[in-house]
Amino acid sequence: MSITTNSKISFPFHSFLFLFLPILVLFRGNLAQLYLEDLVLPFLLLLIPIILLVVGFSFFFRSSTKSGLFVSLMIILFFSYGHIFQALNKAIINLQISHAIFVVPFLVICILGFLYCLKTKRKLNNITLILNIVAITLIAVTLTQLIGYDFNPYYIFEDGVDTSTQFHLTDSFGEYPDIYYIILDEYAGSKTLNDTFDYDNSEFINFLNTAGFNTPLQTQSNYFVSFLSLSSTLNMQYVNFYTDEVGVDSKDRRLSHNLMHDNRVMQILESNGYSTINFDSNWGPTNAIKIADQNLCEKNPVFNSELLTAVLSTSMLKPVYTDLFLPADRERVLCIFSELPEIQFESEKPIFVLAHIMLPHGPYVWGPNGEHKKIDSLSMLDIKEEKKGYLDQLTFTNKMVQEMIEKIMDEKKRPKIIIIQSDHGTAFPMDWENPTEKMKHDRLSNINYILLPDKNKNSLYDTMTPVNTFRVLFNDYFGTNFEILEDKVFFSDYEKPYNFIDVTHLFQK
Repeated sequence: MSITTNSKISFPFHSFLFLFLPILVLFRGNLAQLYLEDLVLPFLLLLIPIILLVVGFSFFFRSSTKSGLFVSLMIILFFSYGHIFQALNKAIINLQISHAIFVVPFLVICILGFLYCLKTKRKLNNITLILNIVAITLIAVTLTQLIGYDFNPYYIFEDGVDTSTQFHLTDSFGEYPDIYYIILDEYAGSKTLNDTFDYDNSEFINFLNTAGFNTPLQTQSNYFVSFLSLSSTLNMQYVNFYTDEVGVDSKDRRLSHNLMHDNRVMQILESNGYSTINFDSNWGPTNAIKIADQNLCEKNPVFNSELLTAVLSTSMLKPVYTDLFLPADRERVLCIFSELPEIQFESEKPIFVLAHIMLPHGPYVWGPNGEHKKIDSLSMLDIKEEKKGYLDQLTFTNKMVQEMIEKIMDEKKRPKIIIIQSDHGTAFPMDWENPTEKMKHDRLSNINYILLPDKNKNSLYDTMTPVNTFRVLFNDYFGTNFEILEDKVFFSDYEKPYNFIDVTHLFQK
């Protein structure tokens, strides 16, 4: 009887718990931008091969305990590889060891473990019991740190902006215009490109001017990073209230993400008969905005799981991680440029299109003419190489955006409003602990190029910041009466993103 009980207790479920542990630990470390449902896909996808391995080795070793022990060893080696590699690179400056060499001791340990399980005559019940207890304890400790955590924070605006506001056309078009909101991530303004990069962007600007865009030389974002900037613009309000809601020392982004998922710009447009379309950005909430009627260019959910890609990027797949995921990223970008101009033909209703394109933001994988850069170029870059990578990618971005705009404007089906804006500028170089005024200025210098159906009737002004973009457009073309807010610019940093410092003076002439 005691033997039966012991064999039940020593069933090797530690293999499945050790699989869940690295996912859970990484999830806990990134609570600021993840949700509970983000755990499901990585666990299910990784669970299937583990089940197959446990079952397969059980037949091979003719022992479930031996199979569980060997699979747990494989899991520990597999998921610890990237962490150990990074730790050594951080501890030993200029460590230059190839993955081909670094992986050898991991393979040796794995082979020795396999031979031990194959040759040993021991039943291994005691070690299995110990591993079960260790795994349960680690999982329990990790889970207790999640108790009471608010995974779905939300904020109710009390600023008088009614999301059911009804539009009234103020011009003679007789129909609502299509609205394209194109966000080019980390695209610097012309002055910054000229002063910091010695790059003349006049060819692209001249194209936009000829097409009828308003192209002010110097504009600025309201915030230094995407999740603050976009949540502000899409809700037509400053988001400094985050400090009170989540705390000045917090890094939690989920309140911001929730406000993007249920943003007021799309609410207002949908209440007035617009069809809202978002393009998959491969970043945070703009992967798939919940309120949007359609989310296009979405790829396999495996490639859209930030938690899964983060887990695999620190695993033994680290040497080939970029090869696995980069093709899907490239395909997604090309899909946006290809499909966005065609949306106007697929809807009888006026459309609002949101396309957050992760260009010219790194990694720098595109050459100036769309060449696919070698994966080796994604390794550590010095400032000179990084600047070249940025400019090559910016040149490619200009080329693709120009072609896309030409296609959009070729069709005269409905009037068009096109907004080409960046969420923030660059950080070349940036000392986040002691940033100079120029560093702050460059980081907050964005682009804000707007094409309007009636160029003679608009309230655009050169110092307009993104928080007022849709307030101005809705007032001009749809007869609303939204207050135009005072244009302000706030700097903070990644360690304390809600420690807002007013730096508006950096942009005042």
